Amino acid sequence: MYHRVADTPHRNDPYGLCMPPDRFEAQMKALKQAGYRCLSLSEVLACYQGQMRPPRRAFAITFDDGYEDNFQTAWPVLRACGFTATIFLVVERLGRMTDWPGQDGPYAAPLMTLEQARQMQAGGITMGSHTLTHASLVDIPPQEARRQIARSRQVLAERLGQPVHFFSYPYDRLNPDIIEMVRDSGYLGACGNSALPPGPFNMWRVECQRTDSMFLFRLKVSGLYHRFLHLRDQTHFGQMARKIKRLLSLQGGQI
Repeated sequence: MYHRVADTPHRNDPYGLCMPPDRFEAQMKALKQAGYRCLSLSEVLACYQGQMRPPRRAFAITFDDGYEDNFQTAWPVLRACGFTATIFLVVERLGRMTDWPGQDGPYAAPLMTLEQARQMQAGGITMGSHTLTHASLVDIPPQEARRQIARSRQVLAERLGQPVHFFSYPYDRLNPDIIEMVRDSGYLGACGNSALPPGPFNMWRVECQRTDSMFLFRLKVSGLYHRFLHLRDQTHFGQMARKIKRLLSLQGGQI
């Protein structure tokens, strides 16, 4: 999972969300040269549902938030490698600057326009929802959480002219009630994290960051890194880390 692909100074990227373009290109070329198969999220979902056997060397690419550099910088690299991806859009922020905690003020960045999203969709990139405003769904009233989930799917489908099947939980914040809201809103699947059991509405991902070495990137793609994260999340240390992460997010210190 990626956020941005951009040459951004460290001082403007305190959370390591900006993957340098040359490093992103090297990662994609390494996967292609190693013979990996890039799956669509629909194919990943089919694997979760037992309708498709997971290929031995396969991966899927997702981007959260829908930054303009996904269109300008990442997409040409994906096309050159013959890869697809899913981009989760903050529906009411298309064509604007980010304004949610941790990505506002000096850290704000431009998001892609609706027309850019349409071009990418026409070129084989899947678009999904990341809520209306990048809301932390577990920290708002249930009625508003349902609106953020359901309305974003409806509006995005109307603007793109195609059904929206996939969802990504902002801040990776989810619980069983939020998962049920996503399911009830008509989505087919959602991307989450290893803190909860995997399934169609909690498809696990590993985040790629600017500080990742090529060795660490290969480890993340192999699946071993994710198994480690899952084991960590089940320990007392992992539970404490999640509590600290939640506290930081409430104070605007998490992306």
